[in-house]
Amino acid sequence: MTSSNRLQKDRSKFKKTLKSEISHNLLVVVCEDGTLTENEDELYQKLVKKMRNKRIIIISQGGAEVEDKLNFGDLGEKSKRALLDKEIEFQGTLQSVEDLIKRGDTTTLDDLIENGDPEEVIDCNSIEELLIEIGKVTIPTCSSARFEPELYVERQLEFPWNKNYYDQLAEKLVSTTNELQKEFAVSSQGNIEWFTAKNQRKKKIWEKMQTISKDTNQLLDPISEKSLIMTERYWRKRVIIICGLAGTGKSTILSNFYEKIKKETPDHWIIRIDLVDYCQILSTFNFNTESSAISFFVNHLPGIKKSPFARSLLTHRLQTDGRIVVMLDGFDEIDSKIHCKVYQLIKAIRSLNFDTLFITTRSHYTGELQNELFQFAHTFENFSNEDQVNYLSKYWMTKLDTIQHNEHVKKFAEALVRKVCETLKDENQDFIGIPLQCRILAECFETQVQDIISQGLTIDSLIQTIDKDFLDLASLYRRLMKRKLDIYLQEKIQDQAHNHRTKSHIDTDMVNLEFYLRELAIRTIFFET
Repeated sequence: MTSSNRLQKDRSKFKKTLKSEISHNLLVVVCEDGTLTENEDELYQKLVKKMRNKRIIIISQGGAEVEDKLNFGDLGEKSKRALLDKEIEFQGTLQSVEDLIKRGDTTTLDDLIENGDPEEVIDCNSIEELLIEIGKVTIPTCSSARFEPELYVERQLEFPWNKNYYDQLAEKLVSTTNELQKEFAVSSQGNIEWFTAKNQRKKKIWEKMQTISKDTNQLLDPISEKSLIMTERYWRKRVIIICGLAGTGKSTILSNFYEKIKKETPDHWIIRIDLVDYCQILSTFNFNTESSAISFFVNHLPGIKKSPFARSLLTHRLQTDGRIVVMLDGFDEIDSKIHCKVYQLIKAIRSLNFDTLFITTRSHYTGELQNELFQFAHTFENFSNEDQVNYLSKYWMTKLDTIQHNEHVKKFAEALVRKVCETLKDENQDFIGIPLQCRILAECFETQVQDIISQGLTIDSLIQTIDKDFLDLASLYRRLMKRKLDIYLQEKIQDQAHNHRTKSHIDTDMVNLEFYLRELAIRTIFFET
């Protein structure tokens, strides 16, 4: 028993006494003035948290309440193991609590319990959620329903910096390559790690790097997309900007990254945010502290806010372990007034532990992002002729739902790519080298390929047909509009089969659409000229 004043003065002595495993299990504190102050309450809270199997009784006129909740450390060995063996649905796969908590250097369950990580993650609310509540704990996936992995073609990307540029940079800055490499380093995947803490110096180096990149016409070796998603522990805190025109596959490559990372390292937590969906939240959120990114994620990611374990695990990962990949998609699609909030979010994320931060944008915002983040952007290489053939073949074979005619379909794809390149003089694949436009071409000929196969005719007859046609842009888009119209008609007639006026409504819609597109084309032509 002691008075509150004495406890305040000799707190270190009491802490030492309470560490005993065989005695001093109860501490009685008497408040001399009869009331419990806020500072005293905080002291008792900390003592209870550090004391296992210890209790405090406070005698006070005003009444006092010190929470004494069940924590992981209070559990017996058997209960601890049962809790860590518990499986939860983690972004599409079943993972044990142990695997989600343990760090890379932890090898056994005993090591995990010994290093204290479970106590940091599994609080009383998490224990209740994991062991008492009915049903499985689920941390939802963030994969895109629009992604078609069976059609995906691996991409190559360009990065505007080469290790051979160091000498040029050293000359411009009147320095040496060795000295510069003490101030920053560029990885083989294109991430720039800055060592210099002086902002003005960083800006000066960055400006010279940009000048060299623009003035040098040297062809650089492309970077495989596989190298951008490696998750080795020594590749941490990478920031990767991916830019490109509309239809080049920015969102699609993020979807592929998601699938690949989850397949290779299912315990990694992937946070994907379509920025358009978060504009309202971002506009009002206050990123004023280093932990603000944690607050943003745990309070606004779907399925996280209501799960004590998910909130605690995500917080722990961001503060200590990492194993987190963040994807911010569609920077160009949000209002420019929100850009400053995105930069604040990125700054907050960079102060935490994560593996990679991806951000995508169309080309017109590339310079702004590069200058703000002091990182060069990765740009897509166009589909090669081989990529185009592979994509067209995959698309048609998926629609046919058979592999029996694979060789015939590929033969037609090769002929079509060759014909389009000849007609459009498309040596650089500028038209169907863009994935979205390659898909448009696939849709244009989808019905014809299906008809030829279903009728048992040879693919040579279809090849002869395209050889006779002049496949300029106008004819290709005419085919596309016809294909889209057929799909529209089928859907409308199916949905409104009971309405005998459906056909006349569709005809009216088409007349209005044609008028609108013609007017839009005229405006575009005059605007561009």
